[in-house]
Amino acid sequence: MSKDSTTRPSDVRFTLAYTLNKQVIAYLPFQLWTKENNYHIFGQIAFYRYPYFFRGIGNDNPSYTYENYTASFPRIRIAATKRLGKAFYTGPVYWFQDTKMLEVEAGGLLDVDSVPGAEGGIISSFGWVLQYDNRDRIYAPQKGIKAELRSMQADQSIGSDFFYRSLDLNFAIYLPLQENKKGVLALNTYSTMQDGQAPFNKLASLGGPHNLRGFRNGHFRDRKLFGGQVEYRSAYAGPFGFAAFVGTATVSNNFQDLSTQYMRTAAGLGLRVMLDPKSGLNLRFDYARRNGAGEFYFAIGEAF
Repeated sequence: MSKDSTTRPSDVRFTLAYTLNKQVIAYLPFQLWTKENNYHIFGQIAFYRYPYFFRGIGNDNPSYTYENYTASFPRIRIAATKRLGKAFYTGPVYWFQDTKMLEVEAGGLLDVDSVPGAEGGIISSFGWVLQYDNRDRIYAPQKGIKAELRSMQADQSIGSDFFYRSLDLNFAIYLPLQENKKGVLALNTYSTMQDGQAPFNKLASLGGPHNLRGFRNGHFRDRKLFGGQVEYRSAYAGPFGFAAFVGTATVSNNFQDLSTQYMRTAAGLGLRVMLDPKSGLNLRFDYARRNGAGEFYFAIGEAF
C-alpha cells in the first residue's frame, strides 16, 4: 500500500483451486493506482476448467432445459484509465476469452448446436470506458458515487469468432446514515444492452455474488438486462457488521419484450468481518433467497 494517503491502495489477488475431478480455477484480479490516482489500471487474468449450467435464453425456458456442461478457457480483461478533473476517468478496455467445450449433455441445446457459442470459440473485443468515482474509499464505501459506462465491440478484425456490440451502465451511490453512526445505505442500478450475435456464455445474465444474489449466475440470460439492488450496511461493532439487501432484475431480447411479469426478486442477510478498518476491506458472508431456493456467498469485499 502506498504511503501517500491521497493515493488509493492497489490490489492484486491470486486464487487457485484444483479438485480431484481435474477442475481448475486460477484467478488473478487486479487494480493498480498510480500516484495521486492519476491512472487506474484494472482487470483480471484467469483460467477455468469447470462445470457450468445452461437453461436456455430468455424468460420462458421450462425446467427441463436445465443442462450441465464443462468448459475450459483462458480469460484476459484489462482496462487502463486516466483521471480527468477530480473524479472522471476514461480509457480503453480489452477482453479476450477462448472457450473450449469439453462436455455437454447428450441431446441438449448445446449438443445439437442450436445456440451461438455451443461449439466454443474466441471472443476478442475492444472498447472504451468512462467512469465517475468520488467514493471515500474503494472497499466498503461510506459515501460517494461510482458510475461506469462501457462500450465494447467484438468482431473478426481483432480475432473474434463472433460479432456483437454491448453497452453496460452501472451506477452506485452510498449514503451515510447520521454521519455513518448507524451505517450506510447503498443503492445500485445496472443494465446491459447487446446487439449482434454474442455467444450464449457472454449474453447478459442475472444472478451471482454481485448483481442479484439468490440466483445462480446465468439462471436467466438474454441480450438485454436491467436490474437494481438496495443494501443496508450496519456500523461495525468491533470487527463485525451485518447487512440486509434486496434486489430485482429482468432480461429480455429487446425493449418491446420488457415486462414486470419477468422481474426476478431475491433478498438476504449478510455478516461482515473487517480486515482493514482504514481501507474498509472486509470478508463478506451472504445468504439470499428467491422463491423456493437460496444461495450462500463468501467473498472478499462488498457486492458493489
